[in-house]
Amino acid sequence: MPQMRFVRFALLVCLLGWGEGIRGDGLQAQPVFWSDEGLPARAWARPLQARSGTPDTLTVTAAEPFFDDFSSPGAFPDSNRWFVPATLFDVPQRTEGLAIDPPTQGVLTFDGNSRLGEPYQQGNLVSGVADRLFSHYLDLSGYNATSGLRLSFALQPQGRGEAPEANDSLVVLFRTPAAPPQDFVQVFSLRGGTAQGFRQYEIPLDDPAYFHAGFQLRFESHGSLNGALDLWHLDYVYLAPGRTAGDTLFADQAIGGMPGSPFAPYTALPIQQYEALPAPMSAFSVQASNLAAAPAARSLRAELSEPLNETPLVPVFAQEANPLLAATSVADVSFGAFSRQPLDAISALDLTTYLTGGDSYPANDTLVRRFRVDSLMGWDDGEPDAAFGFNQARSYGIAVDLPQPDSLTAVWIRFSPLVHYNVVSGQATYLKDKGFRLAVWDRPNPDSLLLQQSGGMTVRYGDAPGGFVRYPLSEPVPVTGTFWVGVQQTDAIPLGIGFDRNYEGDYLTVYDSLGQFVPLREPGILMIRPEFYNTRPVPAALDAPLSGLQPRLYPTPVTGGQLFLAWPAGARAGRYEAVLRDLQGRACARFAGTISPGSTEQLTLPPSLSPGLYLWDARASSGGHRFRHHQMVQLH
Repeated sequence: MPQMRFVRFALLVCLLGWGEGIRGDGLQAQPVFWSDEGLPARAWARPLQARSGTPDTLTVTAAEPFFDDFSSPGAFPDSNRWFVPATLFDVPQRTEGLAIDPPTQGVLTFDGNSRLGEPYQQGNLVSGVADRLFSHYLDLSGYNATSGLRLSFALQPQGRGEAPEANDSLVVLFRTPAAPPQDFVQVFSLRGGTAQGFRQYEIPLDDPAYFHAGFQLRFESHGSLNGALDLWHLDYVYLAPGRTAGDTLFADQAIGGMPGSPFAPYTALPIQQYEALPAPMSAFSVQASNLAAAPAARSLRAELSEPLNETPLVPVFAQEANPLLAATSVADVSFGAFSRQPLDAISALDLTTYLTGGDSYPANDTLVRRFRVDSLMGWDDGEPDAAFGFNQARSYGIAVDLPQPDSLTAVWIRFSPLVHYNVVSGQATYLKDKGFRLAVWDRPNPDSLLLQQSGGMTVRYGDAPGGFVRYPLSEPVPVTGTFWVGVQQTDAIPLGIGFDRNYEGDYLTVYDSLGQFVPLREPGILMIRPEFYNTRPVPAALDAPLSGLQPRLYPTPVTGGQLFLAWPAGARAGRYEAVLRDLQGRACARFAGTISPGSTEQLTLPPSLSPGLYLWDARASSGGHRFRHHQMVQLH
């Protein structure tokens, strides 16, 4: 029987392969993390979706290279650079927590799920061309083989997810003037296998067939079409003329991976539990990267704010660190705990982290992460790194420790869309709509049930790709101290609950072992969030970060008194009002305008402004949603 590939884990020596079914040798049931390693030969197929519409044509110069580090917020690639019409389904998704030590915030993750968050193939075991990424047309007609055109990009297989095997690959293709299907030629291929960190790759453009007005880049992954398997993470795509071999260093420092929570270990906390904690705020860290050949001294700031500006934060809600970032490095920069904040009228906190001082690529210098403080308790970062279940009927879940008694009203679960394959029967099962029982226990054994609920309990995948699903309880359950909440899996088919490996603890995820709940002892946590009774209404503006609506403000530092406000193509029509404040909080300029998807507005700053740092604070209403946009602006 093939062993399951499971990174950094050697304690459970009998982990089963990707949904293999029950062993007939009497072994105790084992946890299952999805993998497709060691499975029988799979059919080879191509997704049925095809491109439609017409790409735009972009120019490429040394001053305006084709560049994307995927730091712009949103679930999908930036349509200003990539051809991603709504009819195109085989598109990689943007993720923030799946890659390990990315060069900059946000990567594109290639796997076997469509842009809808569902496996390409749901009824059988299939491999093939999975996610594909097309650039717009790039006009290279003015170049030749001596122009020094080179493409570079950073790539990491697996990350925190499932590793691509040796027969899986990530390939790059260039478009020539030839007629389809001979128009794209493969110029690069990297096979899966040994896990590794991000590496820079470069490809020279020295063939005359590339120098035409309709040139395109195409990245595509070859692997499983049955879910979030065989992962590749792409970052820092850069195409420009005048480059030489080995030109993969950039005058750029950036916010790297997802920042820590200011009230760790929680990423969401009910307001009444926050108020009961003697010291709810905790130290945290922010990842910063330096892509340059020399060390760089940059100031890194972290600030707390509340999205609706209803309650002032006191007194320590901003901190600053001054790290010296080593050349070509990624480092964790530590911050102390913020002051305990009065959250009487607040249902969320925004943590804004940003580098000051300016560099060539300011868009990746700022990152905002939202943390709910209303009725949910959570420990995960919102992105599943793996899918979890058991190869036999079993109870499992998480241990919850409450500072004060409360009433449990619902449970939120994030399932990872996958296909289970039984090598014994040869049957493939898409897990959507599979039934289970929701359970709450008051002691660490599966017989101590406070609640068992089966009506309406089926695997669902939420409105957003792979999103959380709320399962309301039939009646509130009083809980106090430590209790356990989770699921009862009723057969040998694992449920595929999301598992977040960014959580550093290894004791909250528990499972039934010989009549007792025992910790899994694997760093990470099941993506299960209990919801508690909350008498205060939650403003609609705080339901989600709405990251796909956030604009981009550039350049910073500002020279010449001109700013540009760019709204993403996924934004919805609306209006905004903004104030530019100095570090003492004084309003220095005001702006207002309309929101138009994909538009860029030029803003003129008052000539009386002195050089220094300013805070852009905008309130926007877009498509029925209200949200805030914060960004630091440096004026030279």
